[in-house]
Amino acid sequence: MQTDPIRVLLIDDDEDEFVLTRHLFAESRLSRFALEWTPDYDAALDDMARDQHDVYLLDYRMGARDGLELMREALARGCTAPVVILTGHGDGEVDLAAMRAGAADYLVKGRISGELLERALRHAVERKRIERQLARQREEFVAMLTHDIKSPLHVVIGSADMLLEEMKNTANSHEPALIRNLIDSALTINSLVVNYLDFTRIEAVGVSLNKQSVAVGDILTRLYRRYETSAQRRGLTLDLLLANGLPAIEGDPVALERVFVNLLSNAIKFTPNGGRVTVSAKTSDQGMVVTVADTGPGIMPAEIPFIFAKYRRALSTARQDGAGLGLFIAKSLVEAHGGRIDVRSDPGRETRFEVFLPAM
Repeated sequence: MQTDPIRVLLIDDDEDEFVLTRHLFAESRLSRFALEWTPDYDAALDDMARDQHDVYLLDYRMGARDGLELMREALARGCTAPVVILTGHGDGEVDLAAMRAGAADYLVKGRISGELLERALRHAVERKRIERQLARQREEFVAMLTHDIKSPLHVVIGSADMLLEEMKNTANSHEPALIRNLIDSALTINSLVVNYLDFTRIEAVGVSLNKQSVAVGDILTRLYRRYETSAQRRGLTLDLLLANGLPAIEGDPVALERVFVNLLSNAIKFTPNGGRVTVSAKTSDQGMVVTVADTGPGIMPAEIPFIFAKYRRALSTARQDGAGLGLFIAKSLVEAHGGRIDVRSDPGRETRFEVFLPAM
């Protein structure tokens, strides 16, 4: 059965290199590959960001610009196709730098035969296919495992809530505290499981959104009601302040709820007894801004630039349970909506996370 040819884009500002590469394709077993060429850095970046080819042959030196930087920019903008770097004889350790930056392979100009080129392209495409297959299998496994863990956890949390209600009038003051600890621990496990599932999806296939018109105020009201009891158990005051006339947002309601769940659950978890957590939403110049503020320990200024990184947690919260994925996930989901998330903190007094979202 005839299959579509594998599309290859050569990115090189030297037309002679294109002519040479075309000859190598013509004289070898590369008939199942279709070669195209562009000498332009910006055009190549746009193409790679749109993932229009199956594999890229990228020259390390693009005139005054760096091919590795082009690759990094393209990967950051969503390029998933493999990249094979072309280097010159005097480029030293470019091969190692290329592999560290995410290249699938590298070839040295002047030493490339048709057979070597064919093998590099075939291996790059096949390796990427296997990586994608493994990523899908991992996501399916994690989703199954997550479901199997979450179901009994919800039973534990529901049963514990019922016990707590029955014990409100009991003479033994220690039992309600034990039940509250049980509920908090179960909620922590549930949060870890859900965050890890979100993280594996983002790492494997990026952020996928099912956009529609979303009333963010409705999401925040629902979360306020869900977390009000949890806040009370911890001796906290939870406030919800929604301005009138909030604009509709074009977004994924499930993804936006995950953003606010992570911010709100963190605020409740890290705020000491007697503190206050405030969730508010108001219009902004471009759309709306949602703020989650707490009177917890705060974040030191030196830590703020890294607070959204994977597995990163503030030193003030290091003794709390968590994997350090919640803020990374929140930032990824907000940016996928065309928004941004900022943090301001006054250590020992207040922390404010602000989510800016564009209106429809």
